Amino acid sequence: MLPRDGSITDLFLGLVSIPSPSGRERALGEQVRDWLAAAGVPAQFDGSGARNHSDAGNLVAAADGAPGAPRLLFVAHLDTVESGEPAVRPVLGDDGIIRSASDTILGADNKSAVAAVMRLCAAVRRMPATRRAPLAAAFTCREESGRMGAGFLDLAGLGVDCAFCVDGAQPIGTVITRALGQTTFELTVRGRAAHAAAAPERGVDAIAVAAEIVGALPLGRLPAGGSANVAAIVGGSVIDRLDRAEDRGPGTGAGGLARAALAAAPTNSVPDIAHLRGEIRGFTVAEIEATVAEVGAVAERVCAARGARYQLRRDRSRMIPPLPGRPDSRALSLVRTAAAGVAGVRFAATEAHATLEANHLAAAADVVAVASGGRDPHQRSESIAVAELEQLEALLTGIAVAAAA
Repeated sequence: MLPRDGSITDLFLGLVSIPSPSGRERALGEQVRDWLAAAGVPAQFDGSGARNHSDAGNLVAAADGAPGAPRLLFVAHLDTVESGEPAVRPVLGDDGIIRSASDTILGADNKSAVAAVMRLCAAVRRMPATRRAPLAAAFTCREESGRMGAGFLDLAGLGVDCAFCVDGAQPIGTVITRALGQTTFELTVRGRAAHAAAAPERGVDAIAVAAEIVGALPLGRLPAGGSANVAAIVGGSVIDRLDRAEDRGPGTGAGGLARAALAAAPTNSVPDIAHLRGEIRGFTVAEIEATVAEVGAVAERVCAARGARYQLRRDRSRMIPPLPGRPDSRALSLVRTAAAGVAGVRFAATEAHATLEANHLAAAADVVAVASGGRDPHQRSESIAVAELEQLEALLTGIAVAAAA
């Protein structure tokens, strides 16, 4: 059971001791729900787990406030990259730094934020109703696996004016105002099969064509700050072997299955098919669309020259919009005001070469991402200072106070 009294450090130590690997957040979510209920803040799961394969979904809490004050939403994700076995054993050192005592990550990403948002909910609930801003808190699922629960939040139903996604291993007071949008694509190249020894000149090697396309694509960092990447390519007889193995059922794991299929693939045929999968990111929709168009243009040019055909597929409904940054952002102004009142915290606005939970909220709310402190996320050396936890709690409380004022 999570401690109901004590400091944010005590709460954080309790949180990281409860395994919550991505997709299996229920046990932690129920403990958070019970803790909030004891503080007078009702919360419930929203059912989004059925859509992104989480056993919990998002846990959403709400507290009313002064009429006319902006309604604030604070977001912190419950899941971590740990396996859950063994459980994390946090240790507070004499230097004021919390680390994992066992061979695991600590989980400060993102349980420092979870602890701070929980305590914010309790603090706001204790304030007189006329002196507090209406507040909602979303403890989201599956952020670490990319199936972000934040994308299923009903912002219209919550009536959100300003949103704060609390995450990111940067100094407390750092605010991310711009982040990359993302779209994925699949490209199929179709050549012409032929015997590789008897009549190679009759074939059109789909793998060779695909390789030429990859070599001509603008991969890596793009001039406007976005990026393009081809993450996987598979072709020829390996595709046939993988299809047959899949029909037989699961094997020894993806790596072993791929190696077995490769070893069994015949080498005497010019491959007539190749599949590529990749992603494109950008700070604007125009940048993303321009790069998608360039992928299509390269494929068209190379295939025409080599006598091949291609198909470019992309699910626009799954595109994650950019976090564009707003110079008139009220959310940003509230963080700036709050940071000025917290000792040792320096306000700094920046951008991220990543796609964040905040991206999913940008179309419907004035949103920024607020750093949650710590170092070395996703690594066994991960750590966070007690002072950072205390600063984060003070910063979030300051945001709520500034909004009510």
